Amino acid sequence: MDTFDDISNWDFWSLRATGTASSTPDGHAGNGLKLDYDFTQSTQTRGVGIWPSAGLLPVAGQPAAFKLWVKSEGHDQRTRLEVVDRDGTLHTIEPAFITEPGWQQITCDVPDGMAYPVSLRRVRIGVHLELEVHTDPAWDPFARGRRDHLVLDGKAAPP
Repeated sequence: MDTFDDISNWDFWSLRATGTASSTPDGHAGNGLKLDYDFTQSTQTRGVGIWPSAGLLPVAGQPAAFKLWVKSEGHDQRTRLEVVDRDGTLHTIEPAFITEPGWQQITCDVPDGMAYPVSLRRVRIGVHLELEVHTDPAWDPFARGRRDHLVLDGKAAPP
């Protein structure tokens, strides 16, 4: 569906964060879409992502999964894919946290019972906070991954 070689049909989105989306030659295979972001404006839930400029991006067929290549520093970013089904129901697919640096292929399995056809609404990256007790007064739960970037490439649609 989209390899992010041309990002003109994608818009940047943010929640309690600032950032930008830009084209980069550092894609997995060709150009990629780079998200630079800063989560320091809030301690509440924060996220950044992209969505189609047209609002929704129709997906052909009946995909069982969506795959996306992501290059990250591995700062526990939470990935989400939002898909709207034929009936207008929004489905949020949360495949995994990005915990390792480098390129990873993220697989978003489509839930059973999806009413096809579907459209892609948004690719979202959020912050994950470690919920544990720390005795070190210098520990800052919001410092890890506060200002970061990642690169999206490959298909944002069915494998």
